[in-house]
Amino acid sequence: MTEQRFVAAGLQSCASQRRLIALVLVAGAISLPLPCRPPARARRQGAKAAAGEAVPNYGVVWENRLTRSGQPRSEEGWTWLRRRRVKSVVSFRVGDDVDYARLGFEHVLLLPFKARDEPKDGYAEEFLAFVGDRRNWPVHIVCKSGRDRTGVMAALVRYAIDGWPLERALAEARSYREGEDLTRHHVAWLRRWAADHAPGSYRLAPPGDRSSSTGPRCTGALVTARAMLPQLAQAG
Repeated sequence: MTEQRFVAAGLQSCASQRRLIALVLVAGAISLPLPCRPPARARRQGAKAAAGEAVPNYGVVWENRLTRSGQPRSEEGWTWLRRRRVKSVVSFRVGDDVDYARLGFEHVLLLPFKARDEPKDGYAEEFLAFVGDRRNWPVHIVCKSGRDRTGVMAALVRYAIDGWPLERALAEARSYREGEDLTRHHVAWLRRWAADHAPGSYRLAPPGDRSSSTGPRCTGALVTARAMLPQLAQAG
């Protein structure tokens, strides 16, 4: 009987040890960090680091579809964008004389206005139609520093196409300006736009739909980079 009790006690001890080990393993699995996508800020900082000094204030608006920055400081910066398969460029710079055709970009939209000015409403319509047209993707938008003109137009995309609340779009703009608000006149222009247009009023149409977005379409926005060169020469 004594020997049987020892055997039973041993079996109970082994079972208890197995339960304890199982509990430890479960607790360890629960405490392990789950794989997840890095936060938006971390992704933005990673993109900026990859762009380096050649493409200042670089950021991703829509992954593989829409990016933004200041004016690349050299041809190396434009080449870096081409390696990332950027197909089209929207420039808000006044007197932009970049030879986009030679650099390999297929489409360019020039919407020049000074950083101290508001964008024209007509520019906003053209811009939204251009970036919302899948035939132009990936698109890169650019001004001198990537803070003011690019900032207000990227905020417009967030509000008009993505349907973000305006305050959220303005908060994202601050992340490209070291925490500073967009200039007063740009914020005022965005608020006037928002007063006349509901959030998401230019939301993208589903793939396969013949229209590029739910908002008005600008048929003159899609131009080849090569076709723009004679116009640039005349303007100069």
